[in-house]
Amino acid sequence: MKAVLIDIPSIQSYIFGSNRLKTNIGASYIIEHLVFKEIIPLVLSEMASATWNDGRMEKWKEQPNKYLLREDEEERVEIGYIGGGNALLIFREENFAREFVAKYSKKILEYFPGLKVAFGIGEFHYEGDAYKDCRNELTKNLQYNRNFYALSTMPFKYGIVDDCVYSNEGQELYYRNEDKYISSLTFSKLKYLDEAKSALSAELLKDSASEEFTFTDDLEQFGLPEDKGYIAIVHADGNGMGKRFRECGNLSETRKLSAGVANYAKKVMSKLIEDFIAKKSDLEKTGFEFKRDEGRIILPIRPIVSGGDDLTFVCDGRLGLYLAKKLLELMRKEEVEDDVNIEACAGVAIVHTKYPFYRAYQMTEELIRVAKKISRKDDSSWLEYFISSGGFSGNYESAFLKKYVLPSGRSLHYGPYKIGGGENDNERTFSRLEEGVRAFLKWPRHKVKELRNVLRESEANQKYFLETLKSHPKNLKLPFEGSLFVKVNRGGGFASYMTPYFDVIEVMDFFPEKLLST
Repeated sequence: MKAVLIDIPSIQSYIFGSNRLKTNIGASYIIEHLVFKEIIPLVLSEMASATWNDGRMEKWKEQPNKYLLREDEEERVEIGYIGGGNALLIFREENFAREFVAKYSKKILEYFPGLKVAFGIGEFHYEGDAYKDCRNELTKNLQYNRNFYALSTMPFKYGIVDDCVYSNEGQELYYRNEDKYISSLTFSKLKYLDEAKSALSAELLKDSASEEFTFTDDLEQFGLPEDKGYIAIVHADGNGMGKRFRECGNLSETRKLSAGVANYAKKVMSKLIEDFIAKKSDLEKTGFEFKRDEGRIILPIRPIVSGGDDLTFVCDGRLGLYLAKKLLELMRKEEVEDDVNIEACAGVAIVHTKYPFYRAYQMTEELIRVAKKISRKDDSSWLEYFISSGGFSGNYESAFLKKYVLPSGRSLHYGPYKIGGGENDNERTFSRLEEGVRAFLKWPRHKVKELRNVLRESEANQKYFLETLKSHPKNLKLPFEGSLFVKVNRGGGFASYMTPYFDVIEVMDFFPEKLLST
């Protein structure tokens, strides 16, 4: 038996390779719904029968998804599993396996230019240690092929051609909807916008909600006020899922886990949307405005990736922290398999609407790495965020040092924040951050701004500020006990003296009072 392990390297680069939300959405739909679930059955059908081989995309869904192809009542190929950005196929004959790789590669190049695929080919066993060994060898072969066989996945540009404004590839095709020429890469992504929107509504909105609410692919439809035009990109990822797959002792266990993970993201995201819809009336009381499209209310949240334990969405900047916290809470509660739950971490980048989308997404990946580093001590859920009012350059560490670290070495940032309580973590839980916001909402606004400025000043000025609080007519008190700066063993070379107050003040404008935990 020969197995073919198919992988899509740099999925995130393909999805978020453009600063335009529409192309991101189309690319995500291609990955989730077409690359494996449609192309694999199509290629296998063509290999089994030469009577249907025109390859037109319009006919794909007319073909049955033949997960087993038989010849003389014997299985020639079996689909082991599809999910998590890869797929496993098992072939009786090596030549049939290699023929599939050639035809599948050609189809991807033809229909989805710019999408990279990689393959691992090796012997296959169904059970026990032999199964684990063959999985390891397939992974090694896949990694080797990725490193040493760099495939060109974009057609060469013509000698003289203008570049597509969305992809920097050559303009090749006319896009009627926008009356302009774009690259084949961009065209292939935009082609599926309507299908992506219909699929999203069907998956995440219940029958009654689908009649009242809808999603948009235009950030301007979020209803953002002109003076607070921020969006939040939220990226969440489960802890240790790769290890769980490696621990599977046979194909049956892998299939079960893969099926559970495939449904997991949809369940979590559907519950997140349901929770947000329930908060709609409360949000409107705080000044939130909801726009409409053909009579239906536009939700100011747009899921982009909902694959397995990897979830990414964009939303109104004022909702990012709340929705990220709620998402992690739901991910902790939802079962991947029977009685199997996972912890997860999230990164939230809050930026101006016009800020380059891809760069903001890259920041969320770095934020997740920071959160996961601290989560490993007890496999818990953590959230890290970064708010940029004027843009940022470089990576997270350089942006962090520039924004938060004072010349004295003290840090204005107190995160990441743990979702849920736990021993020795009370000072760095998200609920404590919310507690601080509730307290400062009762303060005069000018006094909150004064505290923010004082945190950057000398210790003498800070002591003077604390003395003035005692004589304030409203008897103002800091929400937390102790001094303005506390010593925290954070590690990683960052400052050990930190203040929880700057974070609280910073997130006040990005956390509507009606969404604070009670």
